[in-house]
This record gives sequence, structure tokens and C-alpha cells, in this order.
Amino acid sequence: MSKLILVEDDEDDIYFFKNACRREAVEVEIVILNDGSELLDYIDANNCTSDLIMLDLNMPKVGGIEVLTRLKSSGLVYPLNVIVYTTSARKTDVEQAYRLGAKSFIQKPNSQEQLNFLIRSVYVYWFEFNLLLRKPQV
Repeated sequence: MSKLILVEDDEDDIYFFKNACRREAVEVEIVILNDGSELLDYIDANNCTSDLIMLDLNMPKVGGIEVLTRLKSSGLVYPLNVIVYTTSARKTDVEQAYRLGAKSFIQKPNSQEQLNFLIRSVYVYWFEFNLLLRKPQV
């Protein structure tokens, strides 16, 4: 089963995200990681090519731009499905994220209803319509 990996340090954002996933009954495993270093370790230990990573930019330890920079320099960003999911709408953040290999850039919604709609839309697009690389069967 594919996973939706949220990389987020804000407990309130995690709560609302999980709530939206429950309300929208998305049929993927939800994995929560609290910063970029946890994500990099997770990627090292797991094949994430059929997973979707929603990456916040502003986090302690290792932020989202640093994660993308490391993934790009290692060649790992290309087979991964990384969506930047952040409060930022700064043009420089958007440009830098895409330049470093992000597949999409989404500004966090301001209400639970908008978040529910976003989760449903992301799920339908990425897991129902989009053709993802699949993990090899062992």
C-alpha cells in the first residue's frame, strides 16, 4: 500500500491534517515525520517511490529546502513524489522548491473545510489518476 508521508513539526497542523484524512477516508497509510532529518533517515531505510511526501519548509534541524537540496544532490529527488506543503507563498520559495525537484507547491489552507477538499483532491490525483512508479514486488 502506498503511503502519504507528512513532514511537519507543528502539532496543530498534524492534528488537522489527520482529521482531514479521516473525514475524507483516504485509503493510504499516513506516516508523520517531524523534521527533515527524520525524512532523510526514512528515505534511506525505505523505498518511497510509490509514496507521496508532503514537505513543510520551515522546520527545526533540517528544513524543507535543505531536504530538497540533499535529495537533488544525491539524485534521489527525481523518482520521489515531493509536494511542498507550507504556509509560505513567497515567490523565491516556490521557485527554489521547483528548481530543486519538488513536483508541486501547495500553500496550507486556512480552514478545515479547505483542508478536507485539498486532501481529497491530492488523494484522487496522486493515488487514483496519476501513474506512480511502483515498488518492486518481493
